Amino acid sequence: MPIPRHKSVPGTGFVVDGFRACASCKEATTFFLTHAHGDHYDGLSERWDRPFYCSTITGQLVVRKLGVKRELLRHIDPDDEDPVTVEGVRVRAICANHCPGAVQFLFEVVESGETRRYIHSGDMRWNKSM
Repeated sequence: MPIPRHKSVPGTGFVVDGFRACASCKEATTFFLTHAHGDHYDGLSERWDRPFYCSTITGQLVVRKLGVKRELLRHIDPDDEDPVTVEGVRVRAICANHCPGAVQFLFEVVESGETRRYIHSGDMRWNKSM
């Protein structure tokens, strides 16, 4: 099963807010969680066994609320000075001003010497034409 387009980052195996939809996607290499609302963390539970990236606050919420293992969390916060490099992609968290811990992820993918930037805002209305 391929990663749904609206949960993917082109040129990567990254999945954003697609824990249930992509738990068995063979292409999925790394998971990201924008914030702790049920429609975004659907599929996360105490049985989830793969590392994922989120803000510190979101991580604390899913550990407490869902029983996710703390050792699976990889934190990226809006206050971080430098981007985190994940599988050769630079990733920054930007405050989403939505709920405590909510972030947008800015992905900088370098292919053939060209940098392409993608932002995944979490809550948005996705439209194929956009």
